Amino acid sequence: MKISTNLRLSVGTVALGLALTSSPVLAQDAEESAETATEDAAVNAIVVTGSRITSPNLQLSSPVTSVSEDEINYQQPVSIEQVLRNLPSTVPSVGAQTNNGNNGSARINLRGLGSNRNVVLLNSRRVTPRDTDGVVDLNVIPIALLQRVDVLTGGATTAYGADAIAGVVNFVTRSDFSGFDARFAQGVTERGDGQNFRADLTMGANFDDGRGNAVLSMGYTKTSPVLQGDRNIGLESLSTATGNPQGSATAAPASILFPFNGRVSEDGNSFLDDRNNNFNFNPINLFQTPQERYNIYAQANYEVAKNVEAYAEAMYVKSIVEVNLAPAGIFGSSVTTPLNSPFLSAQQSNFLCQEAAGVSGSGILAGANCANEIAAGTPVTVAVGRRFVEAGPRVQRFETDMFNITAGLRGKLTDTVNWDVHGTYGRSNGSEVRTGWGLLSRARSAVAGCPAGSAAGCVPLNVFGPEGSITPEALEFIDVPTRAFRDTTFLNISGVVDGDLGFSSPIAETPVGFAVGAEYRRYTAGSEGDGLSRIPGEVLGAGAAALPIRGEFDSKEFFLEVIAPLVEDKPFFYNLTLEGGVRYADYSTVGGAFTWKAGGSWSPIPEVKFRSIYTAAIRAPNIAELFQPQVTGLTGRSTDPCEGSLADIAARGANFQALCNAQLALVGAPTSLLGSINTPIAGQIQSTSGGNPNLDPEEARTFTAGVVFTPNILSSFSVSVDYFNITVTDAITTPSQGDVIDGCFQATPVPGTCNQILRNPLTGSLSGPSDTTFGPFLALSNLGRIKTSGFDFALNAAQDFDFGQIALGVNATYTEQNLFQATPLSINRECVNFYSINCGTPQPDIFVNTRLTYSSPSRNTDISLLWQYLANTQIEPRAPNPQLPVGEPTTGGPANVFPAFATIPAFSYFDLALRQRVMDNITATLTVSNLFDKQPPNTGNQAGTSSTNSGNTFPTLYDPLGRRFVFGIQMNF
Repeated sequence: MKISTNLRLSVGTVALGLALTSSPVLAQDAEESAETATEDAAVNAIVVTGSRITSPNLQLSSPVTSVSEDEINYQQPVSIEQVLRNLPSTVPSVGAQTNNGNNGSARINLRGLGSNRNVVLLNSRRVTPRDTDGVVDLNVIPIALLQRVDVLTGGATTAYGADAIAGVVNFVTRSDFSGFDARFAQGVTERGDGQNFRADLTMGANFDDGRGNAVLSMGYTKTSPVLQGDRNIGLESLSTATGNPQGSATAAPASILFPFNGRVSEDGNSFLDDRNNNFNFNPINLFQTPQERYNIYAQANYEVAKNVEAYAEAMYVKSIVEVNLAPAGIFGSSVTTPLNSPFLSAQQSNFLCQEAAGVSGSGILAGANCANEIAAGTPVTVAVGRRFVEAGPRVQRFETDMFNITAGLRGKLTDTVNWDVHGTYGRSNGSEVRTGWGLLSRARSAVAGCPAGSAAGCVPLNVFGPEGSITPEALEFIDVPTRAFRDTTFLNISGVVDGDLGFSSPIAETPVGFAVGAEYRRYTAGSEGDGLSRIPGEVLGAGAAALPIRGEFDSKEFFLEVIAPLVEDKPFFYNLTLEGGVRYADYSTVGGAFTWKAGGSWSPIPEVKFRSIYTAAIRAPNIAELFQPQVTGLTGRSTDPCEGSLADIAARGANFQALCNAQLALVGAPTSLLGSINTPIAGQIQSTSGGNPNLDPEEARTFTAGVVFTPNILSSFSVSVDYFNITVTDAITTPSQGDVIDGCFQATPVPGTCNQILRNPLTGSLSGPSDTTFGPFLALSNLGRIKTSGFDFALNAAQDFDFGQIALGVNATYTEQNLFQATPLSINRECVNFYSINCGTPQPDIFVNTRLTYSSPSRNTDISLLWQYLANTQIEPRAPNPQLPVGEPTTGGPANVFPAFATIPAFSYFDLALRQRVMDNITATLTVSNLFDKQPPNTGNQAGTSSTNSGNTFPTLYDPLGRRFVFGIQMNF
């Protein structure tokens, strides 16, 4: 690898070779990206991410991080998300390490503001989103053709429209490629599992004497699963509160939750009322999700006339993802069994009758003669937790077909004014097939002994016996595959005229640049389950019902952008440039809104540049936020203020018993349940949420200011420091379950919270079937407020020696704060340096990437070491005073934490890449990730949400797989 002395270095700004560009580097990147537009002098547009103005001389005031092609090749990822998740400016989101909540997609979350608050671009154009939330799946990006990835953090809505509050990610492909490029990479962990394979074939050619070029790239990727039970940390689920083994009360043998709280004995012959049984669900869950992907990408351009070029781009991606979950079961739902069932022993029949007698809803009257009731086969209602371990795991198979097509014309109006008109149309269709789950209605018929009216082929089901007592025939009867479907269509038509105005400031030579344009954008999206999936609670263990959702909106947008160099080559004013822009968008759903930006840069001398920009941004609500029906599903919580004995409840607060009784009365449950309510099953409770058609756009103010130093005496050196501050008001948010539950359970309850908690009417628990237990209501509104601030630091340096070149790149982010307040009465929660159910993935305040590369041109060898540093974090502490004034930062973490799980120390990961050109057209690369086999921190299984905290750690941030080897070959002709 050759890195020139004029800061062509795109390696290191992130330790991942991510270069946070100062303006000189950005300009150089722009010159490189000119090749992606065209070599033709007629259409020599140079596009800089963050602006619609194409000019080789104008520079933006916004810092941009560039991930180079070299960096991508060093890491040899199977998805570009694996590279971007290591950027210090991101917080890892859904990806291959996610088990619960994984829908087969990969996302980027800039600044921790949510993946729905940044825009994904391909060659500066929007890409078809995957789902109703409008987020693009990064798995569709063609890795083999990427020239670089630009990441601009901060408001970019003026240039690219709504959603770009946190910034944009622009994937820039190689253009005018000519030749043949084949790449193969095979990876495996040191333990011999987790294999992944990627193959890409790219062909391109120029034609008609160089007037045109066409490129075709095809790829295939396959990733094998790694179970949590394949690593020591994931062998057994641990309680974050106690450090002891824990799991789910849906077990084998079963737990009984009503009409008494107890369990089935190990031999299956007795009922006991001492405790619930426990199931260790960890081992069969995933640390690496299996995926198979096929992708085709094509692009072409042709000069149809002088100064007029036609261009087109198309891609098709098919992906198949399978997610494992622990075996299905009856998760506390009520079933009815006759007291003379052949599956009940004499002890069980008699014990059940006696415990049910007089209990409301059990079916047995007080004072009943149990001998007579048993002889008569009187039906008894039982809430049971029985895991179908005999069936193996629940499997979700996601299949997605996505295509995206762009076609346009571009050219020149004058030597300095360009025009571009293009349209993009795309569609993403997906299906989800669930097998091994089972249907509640069939399970109830089978437990009842297949009475008249049962579905054809009914086979009695024994849920009161030991493990192994459920027959294959019974499982076959209840296991009916179910399906859900989704589709998204996207249309974007855009036209822009840009260039320079032909005049400049009296004391500057560079002309004033401008861009003016219009866009029309239309989204339609929907999803629905089959008839069975739409019934709340029918698909066992499915959480929320797949209710139908369909919506659409369009927007008509107009924008203007100006960059004006005011002073050039004057004392103390080597360069002074101002920039500004405005965009008006008219949404069919929420009406019209303006966004704008204003900023500038000042270089008193060539070596120093000060830059700053302020933007007023918006984000219109997406289809899911507007039209999602109210559904009940699972969320994380390890404790319940009403659990345990009466003494336990009273010890938590003098008014807690009264609050618990009021909530039981709210759902018609007897107050006699108080004193026997269980801890949330598997650290999860039900909650209810949905869309809100009355939402307005959220507003944001973003501010960045920094300085770039590029001393002349060091030809390949730059350092930059930038401050960022983003505040989102009228934020479209829902309160966390902690905001509602903890807001109720305090000395003076937060108004309106207590009557939003709907418990299980049979057991009083927050856990239970989704058709009867609705949990806290998490209302979606514009009442939220989000704020984050901090500093970015970047350093790039390269030096040539007789023995080769050494290059260093450092990219670091210090996050000062990341505050989230769902409503004015909610906790203003600080999540930097904290992890919890409320905060999700840990966000260390200091995140540093450093890449050191040695290159020997004479030996055609590169050796590159990447060091990633994450500062220590800790469990979110309890609020010192829940009644602090509104707006004052505070926290609201869990009441009890096992001391060893309360902190995560600072972590360092090292990756080593060796690249050798073995022949003129063949290059081999060996990448060793997690070089020192660093093991992930153990936090137990309730330190965060189930989608971020799994296998007793946070696999989205900390590597659970250990040392990995990837060997790749690249051949080009």
